[in-house]
Amino acid sequence: MASTFTIESTIQVIPLEEITFTDTTQKAKSIHSSIDKICNSSTTSSHGSVSTNIAYSSYTLEANDTYLIPLSSILGITGTTLIKSLFIKCLVLGDHVPDISNPYDGSLMIIFKKTVDIITFDISTVGNYIMLPITTNLQAIQIYLSTASIENYNIGSQVEILYGI
Repeated sequence: MASTFTIESTIQVIPLEEITFTDTTQKAKSIHSSIDKICNSSTTSSHGSVSTNIAYSSYTLEANDTYLIPLSSILGITGTTLIKSLFIKCLVLGDHVPDISNPYDGSLMIIFKKTVDIITFDISTVGNYIMLPITTNLQAIQIYLSTASIENYNIGSQVEILYGI
């Protein structure tokens, strides 16, 4: 009997408004009255018949990490491996010495880089995540820790990663 391995992802986005009553200790939330719509989507990606084509990893940023870490290094797989699905979530935001001259300082970023094109996702709040049903090689994906000076790293930040190849 052959197995098939897939990743199913679902998202629901609800625009809300909060109403404060005359008694300001009383509030109510409802769907945004000007939009009146809930947006949702679901997708399934197929990853073949080999169980190791889907994997989970939890990674804690260490003091000796460089400030740009290739995702392939974190996952321990070849950088040229094609990835079809990617989920990364911030579990813990670590210690940090802020550098006010850098607007991205203190951020935990996921960077997708293809030649000179860069797309950046900021997941600097515990619980923030990205879920991308993509097909790209791992050489294009890096995790950006903060600034280039070691004292500013988000040491101790932890992310969880679920991916499918």
